[in-house]
Amino acid sequence: MEELASTEVIETEILDDARKKGERILRDAEAEVQRLGAEAEARQATELAALAKDFESRIRLHRQENAARLPLDKARMRISFLDRRLREGAEAYLSRLDAQARARLIAGLLSRAASLLGPAELSVVARGLGEAEAASILAAALPLTRMKAFSASASLAADGLVIETLPPRIKVRATLDLVTDDLLDQRRGELCAALEGRESGR
Repeated sequence: MEELASTEVIETEILDDARKKGERILRDAEAEVQRLGAEAEARQATELAALAKDFESRIRLHRQENAARLPLDKARMRISFLDRRLREGAEAYLSRLDAQARARLIAGLLSRAASLLGPAELSVVARGLGEAEAASILAAALPLTRMKAFSASASLAADGLVIETLPPRIKVRATLDLVTDDLLDQRRGELCAALEGRESGR
């Protein structure tokens, strides 16, 4: 009987010890789960805060870039608008000139090439000019040259002449769009000021 009683005591002690160990393991596991959960929440909060900060920084940078770009875009649009209006005005002015005035402008462009060409025979392509008008312009601007061939072409950029020496080949273009370019290059500031004054007065 004593042996039975001592066996039961031992078994009870073993069970109690196992139960206590199990409870301790469960408590430790629960504490570990809570610790890991807290760490995960803290890490998530830190990552979210970093993302929010990065997002705010990107938004602020985007706003600053937009704020810096707007005046430049406005200035570019204004310059583009003025340049377009000046070009339209110059082209309209040239279109109202009589044939003699337009011929003088074309001759003025050609005369710049006189020293380059010297005595030469020329092949001439014209737009908006007849053969007699082309010959008259050449006589005034390039008296040492002689027109050997003449043709008309609507494919030129604007009314005027394109001349080409016979070999060795040198090609020179004298068309009214180049007159427009010259006019704008020389008087752009003055014309812009006048146009801006007229636009602001509307």
